[in-house]
Amino acid sequence: MKNNMRLTALNTFFSFCVASVLILSLNLRKYEKSIWNKIYIAAFTDEDKRIDEITGEIRLIKGIRNVMFFSKEMVADSFGSKLVGKTTLNKLDSVFPAALFKIYLNEMDFENFTETVQKISLIKGIKSVDDGGKAVRNLFKFFEKLKTLIFAAEIILIIVCLIAGFETILEGKEMRNRFMYLRERGFGKETIIMKNLTPIVFIPLISAIVSIFILFVIWKHAGDSLADFLNTTETLAVFLISFFPWFFIISGK
Repeated sequence: MKNNMRLTALNTFFSFCVASVLILSLNLRKYEKSIWNKIYIAAFTDEDKRIDEITGEIRLIKGIRNVMFFSKEMVADSFGSKLVGKTTLNKLDSVFPAALFKIYLNEMDFENFTETVQKISLIKGIKSVDDGGKAVRNLFKFFEKLKTLIFAAEIILIIVCLIAGFETILEGKEMRNRFMYLRERGFGKETIIMKNLTPIVFIPLISAIVSIFILFVIWKHAGDSLADFLNTTETLAVFLISFFPWFFIISGK
């Protein structure tokens, strides 16, 4: 029974560890998505007569989510007072010499981002492109490293849970053999239930309920639709981990 409880506690503990890492991963996705939705590529042009044509060419680039155009006058109204105080549009030309495109992207991995910036800069009529510079590139690298660390932690914890789960199954089989042995020896039904079925069934059952609760909490933290959530590899992993206690119960019958 002590081994039974130890393995069940171990399985539950690592389930909590996996759940914690998965919740961190899901929250990171939400945080990362909210940041990328605020980042845009600024493209400047001085060809006012070709605005619609340039806008169309930008929209044809793969991964573009939205394009917003600001004329010189709009730039002056939006940014002029913050940058140069009350001034004329001619003086503002020294700060914003051209009209501005704000370009938002769908795909925010670093390779596609740099490639998209290059494609925008090659469009005829685009005078210059500002991709956010070093700050945005460092942000990309930070998220890539963080996602790699989290993914590695997920893999390690899932492997540990697999090992703990299989040990739990083996322990359940041992308890089942003990149950059969006691029954062959003529022990009473009440004694068998108290000494064997209680640790085999009820303790793993609590572990299983806890695992299902963890799954529910992760779903609430996901913040996405149920369909999107069920498509994640993390959900598959949690279902796998949550199912181990039931293996334990089945093997102990």
